[in-house]
Amino acid sequence: MYGFLRLFIFTIFLSLSLSAQELEQVSLQLAWKHQFQFAGYYMAKEKGFYEDAGFDVDIREFSGLDTIEEVLSGRATYGIGRSSLIIDIARGKELQMLAAIFQSSPSVFIALSDSGIYSIKDFKNKKIMVTQDMSNAVSLQSMLKKHHLSSEDMHLQKHSYSVDSLLNGETDIMAAYISNEPFLLKEKNREIRVFRAQNEGFDFYDDILFTSSFNVQKSMKRVGDFRDASLKGWEYAFAHIDETVDVIAKKYNTQKKSKNALRFEGEELKKLAYEQGHQLGEIDSNKIQRAYDVYNVMGLIQNNIDIHSFIFKYAHSFLTLKEKKYLVNKKMIKVCIDPDWMPYEKIEKGKYIGISADYFQLIQQRLKTKIELIKTESWNESLEFAKARKCDILSLAMKTPSREKYLNFTEPYIQLSLVLATKMNVPFIDNFKILKEKKIGATKGFAFIELLQNKYPNLDIVEVKNSEEGLMKVVNGELFGYVGSLADISHLFQKEYMGDLKISGKFESSWAHSIAVRNDDMLLLEIMKKALQSINFQERKTIENRWISIEYDERRDYTLFWWAFGILALGLSISLILFSKQREINKIMQDQAARDYMTQLYNRRYFMTTSGYILDLARRNNTQISLMMLDIDNFKHINDTYGHQIGDETIIAIANLMKSKSRKSDVITRWGGEEFLILLPETDIEGAKIIAEKIRMGILEIEIEVDKGEYIHVSVSIGVAEVNIENEINFEMAINRADEALYEAKESGKNRVCVKREEF
Repeated sequence: MYGFLRLFIFTIFLSLSLSAQELEQVSLQLAWKHQFQFAGYYMAKEKGFYEDAGFDVDIREFSGLDTIEEVLSGRATYGIGRSSLIIDIARGKELQMLAAIFQSSPSVFIALSDSGIYSIKDFKNKKIMVTQDMSNAVSLQSMLKKHHLSSEDMHLQKHSYSVDSLLNGETDIMAAYISNEPFLLKEKNREIRVFRAQNEGFDFYDDILFTSSFNVQKSMKRVGDFRDASLKGWEYAFAHIDETVDVIAKKYNTQKKSKNALRFEGEELKKLAYEQGHQLGEIDSNKIQRAYDVYNVMGLIQNNIDIHSFIFKYAHSFLTLKEKKYLVNKKMIKVCIDPDWMPYEKIEKGKYIGISADYFQLIQQRLKTKIELIKTESWNESLEFAKARKCDILSLAMKTPSREKYLNFTEPYIQLSLVLATKMNVPFIDNFKILKEKKIGATKGFAFIELLQNKYPNLDIVEVKNSEEGLMKVVNGELFGYVGSLADISHLFQKEYMGDLKISGKFESSWAHSIAVRNDDMLLLEIMKKALQSINFQERKTIENRWISIEYDERRDYTLFWWAFGILALGLSISLILFSKQREINKIMQDQAARDYMTQLYNRRYFMTTSGYILDLARRNNTQISLMMLDIDNFKHINDTYGHQIGDETIIAIANLMKSKSRKSDVITRWGGEEFLILLPETDIEGAKIIAEKIRMGILEIEIEVDKGEYIHVSVSIGVAEVNIENEINFEMAINRADEALYEAKESGKNRVCVKREEF
């Protein structure tokens, strides 16, 4: 018996020893001290995600070492870097970007509100503390150059890493992290102004997980496994912020931060990780290209590089053998949806259509498993079916405490804005607490009812069958207002209610929707998470654009352009009212300053500010630029005959048409009145003429309703010119040539494109 016991104990220890030896020893070099900034990696280790993937990970706190050199030398397997990795790669360092944790950089510049510093122009002759981090330097230089300043116009200081330097006057401006220093200053009851590079048009990734090209060549699969386990850790950390804060406070809190500070950090970084509905860890080559272009113009990169060559891609099946076997046995996944919630989803003539339907078509293809629609009569019935396990998943659902009793949720994949629709005579509402005892409609079963009741207990919420019924009750005076998603209400406004109802308020928080999975099937939850993660940014934008374009093509009456204008103007004006924090006001005001209020095209001031960068980039890369001047034919006659409202509708319709016919890189500007200018990077004069013809022909198809059943058509004249990038220091001469060509088009009978070439 004693011998058997010894053998048993020896076997256990041997098993444990062999198990430990099977784990691959790797190291991760952080870019700074332990804090929530690296929470995903901590949780991947603490929750066993790394171990499940076969890794024993040594997470190393920053100690002054060069992270890139640590990885290239092999002393560290993985590292955390900034967008400035692009510069290192361009200089010959063989690195691979695996995942961008933050879709926009947390790096900002801050100043005290009472400092007299209101804009970037006020940086002149000020003391500014910056780190040696290249990303901060580039952010600063980019913003300065846009405002015709340089680092020589101010006093640069070595960073003290203490907000006291700002408080005691040692410095005027400080490089900071949006998730750290603002909290410390708030604790000291000091108001600040925040200056962000992305608000100036310079948007960079941050905290990029990277490794050496050698490591990828050695085992692409293992690198992919490490990345996936890390992202799983990040997903967990953001979904369980309080738990993650407890772990950091207990095991990783070398900076001795308070739990409140860590929690604030987590909430702020989560916003950046999922900004604008991006997929966690996503790296878009177009955004990398834009960052490269900025570095190129700044003179930090001298040579061309293949953007795709250093963005890690591993084409492997994202499902485990266990998950594949599960799907084979299951044969189909049953989904319930909201049967009447366009443009998101709808059952129309028995068919599942809408934004979520397109997502599930991709998911079905990737899982190679049938997604079966379970038909219901209402969203509330869909919820009841989910409770009764008649469906496995809900296509679009918001997480609430009551739903978590029977459902689990993936990460959100659609973010919605929540708005209040009322009659036209209701003024903008900036405080929803004043709606006490007002009857507010909401669709029965919608999650935000539960959340609104918790936040605004005095609201008298009346449940209705759907949005259409809710809006009709507002028109009839049975309800004061109806709460719903902006896109949903917009969809209905296009069909009816124009002139009867308007948007009178916008709720601060967005409405995050996930796939909801029955909570007795954890394997299906993991499969759905992976399926969503496999849908890239471009696929998501294609789905979104498909349904947006349908909404604008369905009706030929261009009153909907007034709606589009109203929504855009509302987004600005409501934001100014609702978001009292100074940084939000600054951001909105900067955007207003760059846009034409009516069309939301860029204005002349913005063109004059930014066109120089495009010209610099063209010279550096030796690429061509063209531009066109466009003028609406007989516009005075339209105004005089049909009135200024029809004139405005005409301008808005043409503006929207130009946006739909142009490329993302083109800069469309309302030059003044009925005149527009379009800047066309990387386009010669022949290419510009083709684009101009497409726009001219498209505008001919526009119909403007001037009376019930009566429509008019409009036309434009266009002048095209090419910029001589070698001899012209700005766009003035090219604009003059385009203007001459426009005059020729007008004199030749209008409704045509004319070209003016440079005279040598």
